[in-house]
Amino acid sequence: MPQVCIHIPATRPDQSVEVGVSIDGVRRIMDYRVLTCDWTAGGTDPVGRYDRLRRFVQQYQDEWELVQIGRPDRNDRIPVTFRQHVQV
Repeated sequence: MPQVCIHIPATRPDQSVEVGVSIDGVRRIMDYRVLTCDWTAGGTDPVGRYDRLRRFVQQYQDEWELVQIGRPDRNDRIPVTFRQHVQV
């Protein structure tokens, strides 16, 4: 799917953002959800961190697709953005 970059205001963890798009006159609503993953829970081993992040993404709801994995913040939480398509 082609990508368009839209800057949105800062969101709280687990907050949803709704974006409306028209393609050839057909309106679509795209829901985005940003969740945070504490990839250090259970230890700081680099391989373990990536495994925890991978499980976090793989175990998320099937109707949502991964869009982006952000950089860890100062508390070692990683923002993970998912997208769900809803036809209107």
